[in-house]
Amino acid sequence: MRHFLRTAFQSLTQFIYPPRCALCDERLGEGARDEHWCVPCGARLRTLEADFSAPRLAHAWFDRARSLVAYEGRVRDAVRGFKYEQRFELARMFATMLAKEAASMGTYDVAMPVPLHRLRLRKRGYNQAVLLSRPLARIMKIDHDTCALVRAREVGPQVDRELAERLVAVKGIFAVRHPERVRGKRVLLIDDVLTTGATVNECARILKKAGASRVDVLTIARVL
Repeated sequence: MRHFLRTAFQSLTQFIYPPRCALCDERLGEGARDEHWCVPCGARLRTLEADFSAPRLAHAWFDRARSLVAYEGRVRDAVRGFKYEQRFELARMFATMLAKEAASMGTYDVAMPVPLHRLRLRKRGYNQAVLLSRPLARIMKIDHDTCALVRAREVGPQVDRELAERLVAVKGIFAVRHPERVRGKRVLLIDDVLTTGATVNECARILKKAGASRVDVLTIARVL
């Protein structure tokens, strides 16, 4: 009886609030092969099979870096909406997708978000990377840590900077405040978008210096 009531309630909920595409907000049709987006949007997605390669970095401190899709079109709009317009309903979807990809990459002890400086965090009100890493850690049943890795100083937006400028700008902006939480750990570093790799590489460098045995990076999207 309880199972029947639960199923009936779920059916009624879906009837009143039918699932919609996360990328275009259209109602998902019966032909949708994914629970997150419609067939037309799914056909436009450019999934990324290969790891991020960083030949222009003098040294890649991370062991692997993966992104799910290219940062373009409606994916870009969705990620920007999540990051800047408080579209928090996308967090669970993105985290589920990231957790599935992470399971194919290896095993981890802890998930960590790329941290924001406290002034930017205060202005924005939230760190989008935390909104991804927290449910991801819950799904993967691993630890979640937002205290060990911190941003010690702010350097301003990096969007319009070239790689050489970014490498200089991010040098020394992160610190590990609790090395005992990092030492010997396999760390999965989470962020929303990967651009040049300079920021996550600096995070990985600091984590490795603090004793992390492995640092892999995983993001929703990558700028190509």
